[in-house]
Amino acid sequence: MADGAFTSDPSRTLDRADRFVRVMDNAVVVVTAADDSECSGCLVGFATQVSIRPWRIMAALSKDNHTFSVAQRAEHLVLHLLTDRDRPLARLFGELSGDDIDKLALVPCREGPGHTVMVRGLSGLITRVVDRVDFGDHVGHVLEPVGWFGPDPGDRRSMTMNDVADFEPGHPRN
Repeated sequence: MADGAFTSDPSRTLDRADRFVRVMDNAVVVVTAADDSECSGCLVGFATQVSIRPWRIMAALSKDNHTFSVAQRAEHLVLHLLTDRDRPLARLFGELSGDDIDKLALVPCREGPGHTVMVRGLSGLITRVVDRVDFGDHVGHVLEPVGWFGPDPGDRRSMTMNDVADFEPGHPRN
């Protein structure tokens, strides 16, 4: 297909859409969720600010993920910023399944407000869930910030989807 040519062929369009997203290279975050009885965390590649006024961020969790079931009952979610120094944590939260292991038991954590779990050493945004939107295989959690913790990330680059492309996910990619 020549540059600038139009196609509506579904398979070619999806291939180009995948390439488009790969170039966008979204940041990845660790999302933790907790309720009265359990806590869980996972690596999330679908997280972005979705509004300025009111300020909102969205994190979409896979329905196949253990953290998803906890997040459905949680009033708050915590988004942890990952940088180039955090690859081992990204691998832990991205490659292991909460169905098989308690990932949060393997890292230093502390309890925060509203049944939140904060991973020590990371910077994070404590959020309140204001809405949930079903996108198909993922559910977007629309979030408002209610607190911040951890060190100032300064000018360090966020870890991105391309940085973790070699990971073997704890659940098959949808």
